[in-house]
Amino acid sequence: MKSKKSFDKLRGGYYTPQAITEFICKWIINKNTKNILEPSCGDGNFLKAIVERQEKLNLNLDITGVELCLDEAKKAMRYGTNVECQDFFAFYRDKVIGKSNYDAIVGNPPFIRYQDFDEKSRDIAFFYMKENGFHPTKLTNIWLPFLVLSCLALSENGRLGMVIPAELFQVNYAGETREFLARYFDRLTLITFQK
Repeated sequence: MKSKKSFDKLRGGYYTPQAITEFICKWIINKNTKNILEPSCGDGNFLKAIVERQEKLNLNLDITGVELCLDEAKKAMRYGTNVECQDFFAFYRDKVIGKSNYDAIVGNPPFIRYQDFDEKSRDIAFFYMKENGFHPTKLTNIWLPFLVLSCLALSENGRLGMVIPAELFQVNYAGETREFLARYFDRLTLITFQK
């Protein structure tokens, strides 16, 4: 039997501390926000921060979380938001493609190497990346298509706040993504942490 730590590592689950979820949600969610997506909600750390921000601003947000692991999705449901228990890339294909209507997207995508990336999920992710001019390789980590497809799911004035590894700036396979982000957004704000 695998330990929880090993299970989390294989599924790419690294949970975001409350201070960071609150900071990102405070920055992303404003009075103009109507709907928000958390594409890899895990046990709901970001959903909790979204609900708290919604209450503070007296908003009525349409909040959707997506989580592949049923046990984690059940935990995330405790915040009273809509949680879809499915693969994010299938969710993107079935419920997002062509709509691009989220005012805000927040999250901490999983970090899974190509060889550990579920083949069916990888095929969907890479199909949509290729359809949008990207050339994913066997070095592509799962966080990269999460980031790209999340950007494509935003409304015209949508805001994105994600925890992304520093390798975005360091690895060749992220080069197209760096260029894409610079072209796609009017303004980028990057905040780095040592740990």
